[in-house]
Amino acid sequence: HLFAQVLTVFLLILVNLLGTRSSGRLQTVIALSVFALVGAFLFKGEINSADLSMPTLTTESIWPITAALGVMFWCFVGIEAFAHMGEEFKNPQRDFPIAIIVGCFVAGATYWACSVVILKFGAYGSAQFDNASIPWLSAHLLGDS
Repeated sequence: HLFAQVLTVFLLILVNLLGTRSSGRLQTVIALSVFALVGAFLFKGEINSADLSMPTLTTESIWPITAALGVMFWCFVGIEAFAHMGEEFKNPQRDFPIAIIVGCFVAGATYWACSVVILKFGAYGSAQFDNASIPWLSAHLLGDS
């Protein structure tokens, strides 16, 4: 584990030294990889219209859903990243709100699509899945090798 930790810190320092443009390219590659993985889950999981039905909302489920949306917004949209990149926008008054709104919709759609697959395959609700549902789905749908 120590090797992986040191390697991660080294790579983060390297990306930082390469500058904003390189960091942006890396972020793009990471985002496209996430979209490709979720797309592969949808395809290999043979998701159909029956899998897309929304469960009924109850008063007990509102707070956990709200907490999940908060995590989704913070992790996927990265509002703090947008706040630090305000100077990168050519017209921040116009472009910043558009970026936030589009980011919310793209992140929400990605989060929802991943949730559909997790719900279909029951990859939730146990200690095994609390921190490892995505690796389990990857192994289950895409194979271990």
